[in-house]
Amino acid sequence: MNSSHHISPVPGGGTRPARSAAPTGAHLAVDGVSASFGTHRVLTDVSFTVTAGRPTGLIGENGSGKSTLLRILAGLWAPDAGTVRAVVPGGGDARVGLLHQEPPFAPQDTVAQAVEAAVRPAREAARAVDDAARALSAAPQDERASTRYADALEAAERSGAWDVDTAMATTLEALGLGGIPRDRRTAQLSGGQRARLSLAWTLLSAPDVLLLDEPTNHLDDTAIDYVSATLRAWHGPVLLASHDRAFLDATVGSLVDLDPAPRPHTETADLVGDGTGTGIGVTRFSGTYSQYVLSRLDARERWERTYRDEQEQLKRLRAAVKD
Repeated sequence: MNSSHHISPVPGGGTRPARSAAPTGAHLAVDGVSASFGTHRVLTDVSFTVTAGRPTGLIGENGSGKSTLLRILAGLWAPDAGTVRAVVPGGGDARVGLLHQEPPFAPQDTVAQAVEAAVRPAREAARAVDDAARALSAAPQDERASTRYADALEAAERSGAWDVDTAMATTLEALGLGGIPRDRRTAQLSGGQRARLSLAWTLLSAPDVLLLDEPTNHLDDTAIDYVSATLRAWHGPVLLASHDRAFLDATVGSLVDLDPAPRPHTETADLVGDGTGTGIGVTRFSGTYSQYVLSRLDARERWERTYRDEQEQLKRLRAAVKD
């Protein structure tokens, strides 16, 4: 599902430290997002920024709120507190695309209809360039016509408007869908085929901000390699949740971990309130997933070594008191 959104601030969330200035290029800015289900707090004071360039991985144990956060970022759910803002160069509304469990096409649609609906924004962007070019030709000295043409051209390039048909054929083939008749109803596809068609649809729709929830499900190694290469070359911000460690290592350049270390209640009471959550915010890491795992292991070893040293010191102090 694609959506354009700017989530406005809502009450709650307590006090938070000042945030760093947002980047000026295409980016997705998340500031102080919290979400609950009943009395169970799933997300608390989540803040980070995803910029264009190498994709960002979203990790965390099952139940840590990855899917919830992605739906909030896509504008499908409203947070209890916080703001989400998607920005594209030149301003205007950003299109946010989310791959999740619900297919973005109707069961009665054929494969051809589903794919053509995905590339409709690119087709419209190409027509907008033609319209703007005619207007500029009729009034070459009109500054507004010139600006309109430049904006239309930039939007068309972002959406891949000039390579739509090639992209359709390449993506379907790479995801193992090339041999499926285009007139087949999507309801007649297997579960794995529908999942792969949903991924193809999301990629072909070329949103300004791309959000993916477990994109490698139902993919073979060839398809995974294709998706990884496509995401590394993506024109805008990409945030993806995955348990596939090899895919994360090959694809992402930074990570957002929804399982940060718990903090003392005295520091978090104003944020958690009556909720049950203990992790506050996120842990941000620049590097691959394997590097992050090693970094966490190193930190754990340092903590254990410090704990052992403190226990030895405590024993010595107790012995000194007895003496």
